[in-house]
Amino acid sequence: VNPDEVVAVGAAIQGVILGGDVKGVLLLDVTPLSLAIETMGGVATKLIDKNTTIPTQKSQVFSTAADNQTSVEIHITQGERSMSADNKSL
Repeated sequence: VNPDEVVAVGAAIQGVILGGDVKGVLLLDVTPLSLAIETMGGVATKLIDKNTTIPTQKSQVFSTAADNQTSVEIHITQGERSMSADNKSL
């Protein structure tokens, strides 16, 4: 399946629905790939699984790497690999 063609077909269907020509169809936007946060060792910890309808919300508690740490850098990635470096950085 060509991803560009899938996007084009989806946009055409959504346009027809928004134009009012078709009734009784519900389109749901989904995130095509999982969204993760990079944790210690470069591990991608998934927060939102692929094919989750959006908008969505998820929370999880993380701890800092050291006592009395005053700041953290948050790195979000998109993909299915277990290591953040192998996924797309957002």
